[in-house]
Amino acid sequence: YTEMAESSLVESPELKIYHGNCHCGAIKFAVKTPETPTVGECNCSICFKKGYKHIFPGPEAFNLIRGEELLKDYEFAGKTMLHRFCPTSGTPVMGKRSSAPPGSDISINARTLNDLDIWSLPTQTLDGKSLEPSYKPAPFTGPEPTAKIEDSKIYTGGCHCGNVTMALKTTDPQIPQVSISTQDPSQVKAYIFGRSFQEHTFCGICGVSLVGEGVAG
Repeated sequence: YTEMAESSLVESPELKIYHGNCHCGAIKFAVKTPETPTVGECNCSICFKKGYKHIFPGPEAFNLIRGEELLKDYEFAGKTMLHRFCPTSGTPVMGKRSSAPPGSDISINARTLNDLDIWSLPTQTLDGKSLEPSYKPAPFTGPEPTAKIEDSKIYTGGCHCGNVTMALKTTDPQIPQVSISTQDPSQVKAYIFGRSFQEHTFCGICGVSLVGEGVAG
């Protein structure tokens, strides 16, 4: 794909041009695809954590209009796919497979496209979870939440790369206490927009969303 000031794609009766961007608008692109494309939903660790809905445009059907130099890249395990996200907003934008033929090597996250009703799209299940080597999540090593919550249970999780792990203590998802542990606090990024009433945090290494927290007025 190429970066240019405006998209050079041309619509046809069979194909429609959708424009997309990360949440903050620093990265902008266009993709030519059927008006109602089939999206791939993969069960692998990174796609599950990021909520990808994959669209694989054909050859010469994707233009990166601006922001390629801003994209943050993340690879893991066999490094068969480059996962690219916005380092400011954490938006998962696209993936690039290293050994796939042209037309199936680039995946665009359908959630980033404007004027596309993703809830109405047909889906295809992709079984990335079965690929070796299997993903092993990092264990939570920080202190457990100390809140006294009757009949509570502790759930652990974290980002994909293991830089951030967390423990959630709750009986009711609306009244939780969360304990967060980080290997590199400088890689916990915060994103605030609009009315600035909520801070959205994500891992700056792998781009996985972490928590949303209200901002004191």
